[in-house]
Amino acid sequence: MILMGGGHGWYEPAILLLAFGFITTIMTDSLNAMSVILAALQFPLYGLIIDIAKNKGKLKWAVLFIAVLHLALAISILILRDETWS
Repeated sequence: MILMGGGHGWYEPAILLLAFGFITTIMTDSLNAMSVILAALQFPLYGLIIDIAKNKGKLKWAVLFIAVLHLALAISILILRDETWS
Protein backbone atom coordinates (compact mmCIF):
# COMPACT_ATOMS: atom_id res chain seq x y z
CA MET A 1 0.00 0.00 0.00
CA ILE A 2 2.89 2.35 0.72
CA LEU A 3 4.32 1.85 -2.77
CA MET A 4 0.92 2.63 -4.32
CA GLY A 5 1.08 6.05 -2.67
CA GLY A 6 -2.63 6.60 -2.20
CA GLY A 7 -3.25 6.31 -5.93
CA HIS A 8 -0.18 8.21 -7.15
CA GLY A 9 2.54 5.64 -6.80
CA TRP A 10 4.01 2.41 -8.12
CA TYR A 11 1.41 -0.32 -8.84
CA GLU A 12 3.59 -3.08 -10.29
CA PRO A 13 4.38 -4.82 -6.96
CA ALA A 14 0.68 -4.93 -6.06
CA ILE A 15 -0.21 -6.26 -9.52
CA LEU A 16 2.43 -8.97 -9.22
CA LEU A 17 1.24 -10.03 -5.75
CA LEU A 18 -2.51 -9.63 -6.17
CA ALA A 19 -3.08 -10.53 -9.80
CA PHE A 20 -6.66 -11.70 -9.29
CA GLY A 21 -7.53 -8.48 -7.47
CA PHE A 22 -6.25 -6.36 -10.34
CA ILE A 23 -7.92 -8.35 -13.13
CA THR A 24 -10.87 -5.95 -13.07
CA THR A 25 -8.59 -3.05 -14.01
CA ILE A 26 -8.32 -4.45 -17.54
CA MET A 27 -12.08 -4.22 -18.05
CA THR A 28 -13.17 -1.27 -15.90
CA ASP A 29 -9.96 0.78 -15.38
CA SER A 30 -10.75 0.95 -11.67
CA LEU A 31 -10.68 -1.08 -8.49
CA ASN A 32 -14.07 -1.96 -7.07
CA ALA A 33 -15.63 -4.24 -4.46
CA MET A 34 -15.08 -7.30 -6.65
CA SER A 35 -11.36 -6.44 -6.82
CA VAL A 36 -11.10 -6.40 -3.04
CA ILE A 37 -13.00 -9.70 -2.73
CA LEU A 38 -10.83 -11.41 -5.35
CA ALA A 39 -7.63 -10.11 -3.74
CA ALA A 40 -8.76 -11.25 -0.28
CA LEU A 41 -9.65 -14.74 -1.53
CA GLN A 42 -6.63 -15.28 -3.77
CA PHE A 43 -4.10 -16.65 -1.28
CA PRO A 44 -6.60 -18.68 0.81
CA LEU A 45 -7.76 -20.29 -2.45
CA TYR A 46 -4.15 -21.08 -3.37
CA GLY A 47 -3.71 -22.68 0.05
CA LEU A 48 -6.88 -24.73 -0.36
CA ILE A 49 -5.78 -25.99 -3.79
CA ILE A 50 -2.34 -26.90 -2.42
CA ASP A 51 -3.85 -28.67 0.59
CA ILE A 52 -6.24 -30.72 -1.55
CA ALA A 53 -3.45 -31.58 -3.99
CA LYS A 54 -1.13 -32.60 -1.15
CA ASN A 55 -3.72 -35.05 0.15
CA LYS A 56 -4.06 -36.56 -3.34
CA GLY A 57 -0.29 -36.76 -3.92
CA LYS A 58 -0.27 -34.12 -6.66
CA LEU A 59 1.45 -31.29 -4.79
CA LYS A 60 4.09 -30.55 -7.45
CA TRP A 61 1.49 -30.23 -10.19
CA ALA A 62 -0.72 -27.97 -8.08
CA VAL A 63 2.14 -25.63 -7.20
CA LEU A 64 3.23 -25.53 -10.85
CA PHE A 65 -0.35 -24.83 -11.98
CA ILE A 66 -0.77 -22.00 -9.47
CA ALA A 67 2.60 -20.46 -10.32
CA VAL A 68 2.01 -20.55 -14.09
CA LEU A 69 -1.56 -19.27 -13.78
CA HIS A 70 -0.55 -16.46 -11.43
CA LEU A 71 2.44 -15.35 -13.52
CA ALA A 72 0.47 -15.50 -16.77
CA LEU A 73 -2.32 -13.42 -15.24
CA ALA A 74 0.09 -10.87 -13.75
CA ILE A 75 1.99 -10.49 -17.02
CA SER A 76 -1.28 -10.14 -18.95
CA ILE A 77 -2.43 -7.39 -16.61
CA LEU A 78 0.89 -5.58 -16.90
CA ILE A 79 0.64 -5.70 -20.71
CA LEU A 80 -3.08 -4.93 -21.11
CA ARG A 81 -3.50 -2.29 -18.41
CA ASP A 82 -4.50 1.26 -19.20
CA GLU A 83 -2.03 4.13 -18.81
CA THR A 84 -3.91 5.01 -15.62
CA TRP A 85 -2.20 2.04 -13.94
CA SER A 86 1.29 2.78 -15.30
